[in-house]
Amino acid sequence: MFVSGADDSEAMLFRVRVTKMTTGERLPLVVDRRGLPVPGPNQWSLFIRRPQVQQNTLIEELRTVAHVYDWENFVVGINRGR
Repeated sequence: MFVSGADDSEAMLFRVRVTKMTTGERLPLVVDRRGLPVPGPNQWSLFIRRPQVQQNTLIEELRTVAHVYDWENFVVGINRGR
């Protein structure tokens, strides 16, 4: 079982950032450690999921995607001996 702690947010490579547009609309995006948007999950969220679900649902789905990206990065690091 994985238990999240306060220091886990610093170790995360991917996270969801909600950007406020000039129109006032809030747009959730998956960003990497440098704050740059990750193309794959953001294209999926903008063109497929966003028209179908509410904003809070989309944020939670993108948090799950970011967690999967973190997990994948962790597994690749283990396999490479890091």
